[in-house]
Amino acid sequence: MDLAAGMPDGRALYRPDVAGTVLVLPARCRRGEHPFTAASGYRIRQEHGLLYVECLACVRLFPPRLGHSWVLQAGPRRFDSVELDDESYEQLRESLDAGA
Repeated sequence: MDLAAGMPDGRALYRPDVAGTVLVLPARCRRGEHPFTAASGYRIRQEHGLLYVECLACVRLFPPRLGHSWVLQAGPRRFDSVELDDESYEQLRESLDAGA
């Protein structure tokens, strides 16, 4: 992501569920090195219409890895739960890898 230009990596994905709206996130860090699990961890924060999905395993490394966070355009949607699914973001990851 180009932080200076404020360009997100792509759009956040949502799906309906009987309990409400599910936010579907990538299951691995942006660099693809770490799966988002209870052990490795991830943090989500939302501000100004963007979702920041930070890989805590990348942050714990010394020196911390750059480019580890996903920045997804969220818009005004609210979500009731989160689901991790790499398949939904496969095309986005391929386009980001091609640009690297």
